[in-house]
Amino acid sequence: MSDYRSNPEYLRQRRALVRKHHPDAGGSDAELIEALRVLDDAWDRRARLRRQVQEHRPSFISEQTADQALDAAEQAVGVAENLARSAGRFAGNVRRTLFHKLPQEFRRGYQEGDNE
Repeated sequence: MSDYRSNPEYLRQRRALVRKHHPDAGGSDAELIEALRVLDDAWDRRARLRRQVQEHRPSFISEQTADQALDAAEQAVGVAENLARSAGRFAGNVRRTLFHKLPQEFRRGYQEGDNE
């Protein structure tokens, strides 16, 4: 078991997922298991990266500086992931909006082409 399991932030995130996806709260077993798996995968990846940095950090870079760089990188990745999700939703919304503005005959032909 990894050391992050006692991290207060991990525990906070885990409790929030349990409250959101627990079957007693309207979720399902599958949703809860998947949400916890995703959380653990993310924290495992984070712990793995931190171990690698500790093992391979050049001596002229302080541990504090390396930790700050990792924190900044994690934040940047989080922003990029959120942006990618938003861009995907935006692209889907644009496609639906444009599709509904097209003449009915074109939409019918376009939908028939999707089925082939």
